[in-house]
Amino acid sequence: MTTNRSKYFARTVVYARRGEKVVLVDMHDASASQPLEPWLGKVFLLADGSHTIQELIDFVGKRYVGGPPDTLGDTIDSVIVRLHEAKSIAFSDKPVTLPYYLSMPADDQEADLSHRLMVEDGFQQGTLMDVPLN
Repeated sequence: MTTNRSKYFARTVVYARRGEKVVLVDMHDASASQPLEPWLGKVFLLADGSHTIQELIDFVGKRYVGGPPDTLGDTIDSVIVRLHEAKSIAFSDKPVTLPYYLSMPADDQEADLSHRLMVEDGFQQGTLMDVPLN
């Protein structure tokens, strides 16, 4: 499946780092938090709202000596679709600024500030619809 590569993509879930792993944090049940597979974790971390899917493909492609594989775009499209279906990322037609509590790992945040901002924003994990962007 090919995504609209001109779209910007942004995290919609609070996350943490556990060593090399990216873990999606369940705000209601910490024991239900789940680590992402490596490719999903890498793309999720890059979902900062300021880059398009095509920019992601170009960025990753530059990391390959001798050029990227022909299937790189399809692979990244597949990862993007999986993260979107899991409501871990959302798409936008223009760049977005992530709110504080989505902009960095939960362990690096001031817990009281994060909680207050989530309440003020009416944040519901998995959606950016009610979160002020930009």
